[in-house]
Amino acid sequence: MNTLSVAGEYTDEFCRRNFWQLFKKEILIFVHLIIGYMKINIFVRAAILFCVTISFIMVDYTDGKWTGMIATPDGNEYPVHFTFKTGNGKLTGTSQQPQGVADLTEGHVEGDSLVFAFDNNGTQVWNNGIYYPDGDSISLNIDYQGLKFHSTLRRDTDNK
Repeated sequence: MNTLSVAGEYTDEFCRRNFWQLFKKEILIFVHLIIGYMKINIFVRAAILFCVTISFIMVDYTDGKWTGMIATPDGNEYPVHFTFKTGNGKLTGTSQQPQGVADLTEGHVEGDSLVFAFDNNGTQVWNNGIYYPDGDSISLNIDYQGLKFHSTLRRDTDNK
């Protein structure tokens, strides 16, 4: 049967068949778009979860006792000992210097970076460092009354 009528118009059967074919194509395109969006959405969620997990893992590695040496401009070296405890982005613990033991204040961690201060005979000593997992060490920059010092802390394996 011819789909065109005598006057050249399409028959109802022709219109119905083409409508359903177009509708099926639109549905398939819509389904492909949704599946593509879901794949991207799942990838983005997985990437975010991975980054958050890695940042918490890095933070937990700084927990424990750490030791190092500080060289002064006059050539003397002094031992330093820190005990770190992290949780919810905060850093707490103690600092043991030749002058005594002091609690860490204003400490926080973000990924592999840490910042804290402690009181040394009434002077606030600021410290900022980076944790290096390959060497299990912390590179620590110290600001004492405008004087800059550097120390590399290593995990204290004797006093776990």
